[in-house]
Amino acid sequence: MARVEHLGYADSGHGKASRIDVRRYAGRKQRALAAHHSQISGNGRLSAVARVLVRLPAPVFGLLLGRKWYVEAKTR
Repeated sequence: MARVEHLGYADSGHGKASRIDVRRYAGRKQRALAAHHSQISGNGRLSAVARVLVRLPAPVFGLLLGRKWYVEAKTR
């Protein structure tokens, strides 16, 4: 299970914020990105970034993109 760190309440009262450590899934996440061939083979700036990301060693990819942030919706 991924480690969840509760960060308290987000700015402007939207609800509780959490950060989830997903580095252990870096290889899967990287392969999923690589599966989007049209985005990677394009000519745009984001395509160039995607090409670099899919070529990184999985541990480095995990350091860069290994966390997810969520803010729970505040109920009224």
